[in-house]
Amino acid sequence: MEEDKRKRLEAIRDEVAEFHPLLKLLLPNITHVKTVEYTHGANEMGADFVLSRAEETFDQIEYITVVAKVGKIDQSAITDIDRQVDESFIPKFFDSGKQKVNISEAWVISTLGISHGAKEKIFEKNRGRKIIFIAGDMLAKLIDKYVPNFWTDIPLQIGDYLNNLRIRSDELDRSVSLAKNHADLYVEQDIYAIQEKCWETVNTQRKKRQKVDIYQTVLREKVLLIEGEMGAGKSKLLRQLIRHFTHPQHFLASNVVPIILSYKHLMDNYAGDLQRVVTDYVNKGALSELKENSRILFLIDGVDEKNVEVEEQLRLLSTLMNVVHANAKFCAVITSRYLGSIKQNWDLLRQSQRLEIRPLSTQRVIEFVQKLCSGANLSKRILEDLKKSNLFKELPKSPISAILLANLLQENTKEIPSNMTELYSKYLELVLGRWDLEKGLQTQKEYEALDNILMRIASFVIENELHYMSIDDAKTIVNDYLGPRNLGIDSARLFDILTVRAGIIMVDSLEKRMCFKHKTFAEYFYAKKKLREGGLVVDSRVFKLYWMNTFFFFAGLLKDCPDLLEAILAQQTESEGAKLLKMINMGNYFMAGSSSPYGVIERGLIKVIKEAAIYYNQIVNRAIESELSGFSEMHLLCVFQGILRDSYAYSFFEKAIEVAALEIDGSDLTQKDKATALFFLNVIYIDLGGKDSFDFILSKYEKELPLSIQLAIHHESSEIKNKTALLKRQEKSLMKSIRSNKSLKDHLDIMYDRPIRSLKVKIT
Repeated sequence: MEEDKRKRLEAIRDEVAEFHPLLKLLLPNITHVKTVEYTHGANEMGADFVLSRAEETFDQIEYITVVAKVGKIDQSAITDIDRQVDESFIPKFFDSGKQKVNISEAWVISTLGISHGAKEKIFEKNRGRKIIFIAGDMLAKLIDKYVPNFWTDIPLQIGDYLNNLRIRSDELDRSVSLAKNHADLYVEQDIYAIQEKCWETVNTQRKKRQKVDIYQTVLREKVLLIEGEMGAGKSKLLRQLIRHFTHPQHFLASNVVPIILSYKHLMDNYAGDLQRVVTDYVNKGALSELKENSRILFLIDGVDEKNVEVEEQLRLLSTLMNVVHANAKFCAVITSRYLGSIKQNWDLLRQSQRLEIRPLSTQRVIEFVQKLCSGANLSKRILEDLKKSNLFKELPKSPISAILLANLLQENTKEIPSNMTELYSKYLELVLGRWDLEKGLQTQKEYEALDNILMRIASFVIENELHYMSIDDAKTIVNDYLGPRNLGIDSARLFDILTVRAGIIMVDSLEKRMCFKHKTFAEYFYAKKKLREGGLVVDSRVFKLYWMNTFFFFAGLLKDCPDLLEAILAQQTESEGAKLLKMINMGNYFMAGSSSPYGVIERGLIKVIKEAAIYYNQIVNRAIESELSGFSEMHLLCVFQGILRDSYAYSFFEKAIEVAALEIDGSDLTQKDKATALFFLNVIYIDLGGKDSFDFILSKYEKELPLSIQLAIHHESSEIKNKTALLKRQEKSLMKSIRSNKSLKDHLDIMYDRPIRSLKVKIT
């Protein structure tokens, strides 16, 4: 036994106050132990504890007593120990006195050791009885395995909570991992602050986004809202935070106790009541050990998985954040797919620090794929093809994309998928058919049955807004499919392939439930089912967070889907959340349906840009009531252009942008709407590497440009090295006007600093 551990055990002097609490944590964690009852007291009859243990050979329950002693047991103390051991074999009441049980063995546990002579005497007086001595090295090994935080300065109950949480989180991490043989691989994510403001004065440039140290930021901020695209690794990040903050060194430095749960579970089962969550998730003993400066860190996953209107979602989030702010001991990290609708100055922005998980760089994706494929001997040609492929040009560079791609490459796939939906299709065909002809484990009929059953399971999960479903419900779906069909397929075998071999389902045997390892698998299979059934009804769901990926996969499965894209474009957006989500997500729908006639894409982009320009000017002119009027005019313009360039600055749209500029210039829009729309197209074009991108708008509207657009061009052109003559002239004219006109300077302060809603007179 290590010297430090020996000293730690030697320091235990009080049997009841120090040693018994340790055993209360240790004994229930030992493998096969089912129930532990503390029996120390006047009527203990020799035993400090009685426990039940599963005997697996004959599937029986055995009952064991525990005699606990502090220090070393030698022959001088043998009389008392011998009496306790003898009495401990007397039948005991168990299960809170509900049953009387016979004792099959006794454990004598000592903090330091038991002399050989003492053992011999106890064995001699208890012939025929099974007695196990646990002391010194053996006790230290059990503590190492089941209560490792005991060796630290962390209080016992808190240490037990942290250790169990880390074990459960790591087990979940492995069970949901899609990375073969690399379940513990964690690629550090690039996390950046989402800026609330960009153009603060006429002399400021767009600020560069700041990368953050997530661990330090968690300690510093009261509420973090972390957003990312599908498959960006939001849930993985929360499990990484669990691993970090349950580490003894980090807990002792921070006094942060984490709790992890889903947003949907929090709202459906607790109505957002975080105090009830604490009571249910953390035992009273651990709570009693918290220091005055301790904090509870809520890790809340998947805002987008709660299917409500965006405005209601924002209200619920705002209320939840208020609860966190109201309690000095609470802090929270909340994750969601992109909540574009809160790129506005609602109360929510002032209540949280917003962060985003940025896409991996091309080089990081390549490195990630190479690590995942280590041993597969990927050729340089495949990696070069990968870099040049449409997949890299158009797809989000996310961990899940890299993992799925790596799994395909390891199976020596001949073709690199061209887009996200094709990546999912190829991967899922692989995992469902991998045990077939060449391995002799599966038939074509089994593959087709699995495909159909997964579509039904996905439908059940998506339509009922479930993360988990019971194993019994899943088996019922399997039997309901196979029952009426004469396929000659064994349902138990098929269920085993579904839940074990395929690798896309996670089974929680303890809770008798299962789920897709990633929600996108459910969304893909649901879209596939709707395609088989003849269609997916286009309605308000297309611009709801919960449903958007399903429609994305549906369009991707069709590829050539002009009617679908037209129907989505024509969908009315009454709420502000839907209007903004339309601006953000139409680009994804267009790229999913990339085989559609390009004229549909061109007309669609024109419509999106027109609507964005009109919407912006309606807010600025106070023609409509809007929550976005909490922004100043220039702040709002910065937000809109940022949304549009993030959503459409893909090479796929380059030709459509050129067509859109000519179409909008010749349209019947007002001059202000035209100028705004052309500015939006110009900044997108800049991100695509377009040269002289402001010359078109300046040559057409130089004398009629709204001041806000002139200022925006001034900000954006500050990053252009080789400015055209037109742009230089515009810059010179603008700065001269500002310097010579005091009233204009005052007006600029209003444009940059004053919320639109605070302006008393509507601008027409």
